[in-house]
Amino acid sequence: MVAILPTERPAGFWSYVRKDDDAMHGKIVRLMHLIKEEFDFLTGYEMEIFVDREGIEWGEKWQQTIDQAIAEATFLIPIITPRFFQSSACRKELTQFQERAKSRGVPELVLPIIYSPVDDLTIESSNEAKRAIAATQHISFIAERRLDEESEAYCLKVTEMAERLIEVTNRVATASRDEVPSEADASETMTLELPIPQVDESPSMIDVLAAVEAGFDAWTLTLNKFKSSIDDINRVTGKHAPRVQRARSKNSVSVLLALRAYADELLPTARDFLQSSLEYTEQAKIMNNAIEDLIYEMRKMSYADRMDEGVYGFYVAMVDLAQNGRVSVAQVTDFQASAKEVSTLSKEVRVPLAMIDQGNQNFIDGQDLLDEWVARLAKLVESDEAESGSASNGDAGAESANPMPEGAQGRRGR
Repeated sequence: MVAILPTERPAGFWSYVRKDDDAMHGKIVRLMHLIKEEFDFLTGYEMEIFVDREGIEWGEKWQQTIDQAIAEATFLIPIITPRFFQSSACRKELTQFQERAKSRGVPELVLPIIYSPVDDLTIESSNEAKRAIAATQHISFIAERRLDEESEAYCLKVTEMAERLIEVTNRVATASRDEVPSEADASETMTLELPIPQVDESPSMIDVLAAVEAGFDAWTLTLNKFKSSIDDINRVTGKHAPRVQRARSKNSVSVLLALRAYADELLPTARDFLQSSLEYTEQAKIMNNAIEDLIYEMRKMSYADRMDEGVYGFYVAMVDLAQNGRVSVAQVTDFQASAKEVSTLSKEVRVPLAMIDQGNQNFIDGQDLLDEWVARLAKLVESDEAESGSASNGDAGAESANPMPEGAQGRRGR
């Protein structure tokens, strides 16, 4: 029997990439329905699973879950494939949900299904999302995904996954009940010489702002390190670009030596860049919880109180940080685009360029969170103001015969 109250019926978010479902001819979404039906059959409870992240129902339930704390029986079920880690929406959902669940003491509510083999899916991976998945109690569905959906092995695996959901639901519900003191506990408390009174431990707006501001300061420092690394990448690239160009007019050995020299000097900078990106994503996860608390508190305030100098001033600072971050990410993205040709010339340069590529993905994930926070805060502090915006596109410029990256300072697309 599932030990949950009728008012705490389980729910789940099915986080997947649509292209994967198309490639599997709808089997990924059908798997969701099979697991739900098996759960309902085994428990007698109807589990609601949200599968369309573009739908109103998903959006409302997701916001309620994230804003008001993870419900005791609300799961995130990510379907893990190589495309999952390429999807900014999937990575963002994983980061938001996992950190919120950890902060509430229920990390087991993230239940990944490994649907296909993924390279570097280890806790030592430089990819933040891969490390997070590798650290969970995930279930492998690799051997079963090609089987007939009515085969015994397929059905047994579906049952196994439904039973895992039941197991976690039981454990979470039991832990929740254990938090309520029994009469015996209460009587023991009465014998204490100085009993500690029970108080409301929810953070005040001052507590929330202090936590947010501390995270904001650390994040700003890391962003400055990021910019410094971009400058170093530009400097090294600008130094070696003409040398590689001259070598190309000679012979392959000359090109190889020039690229090796470029890679040797670029590698320490690439390492620093990747390290600062990992720090950035770690700080983003910590700050995410504080921002969610801030948004939750602001929703309880009047518009006049939201315009308090402390709250509005922080919002303005967040907007500025988001704008600077977008420019920096765009710079490195442009560098990556122009570096693709270089990576095809020789394996010598692929390691540092791969580090820069992974570091940029980490920054993009953090930037996606930051942009979402700014958008949600804007609805609260600018609710009486008309939205406005502009977009501009710079000239792409003529392509150069020089195969070296044009540097992160090239185009500054928004």
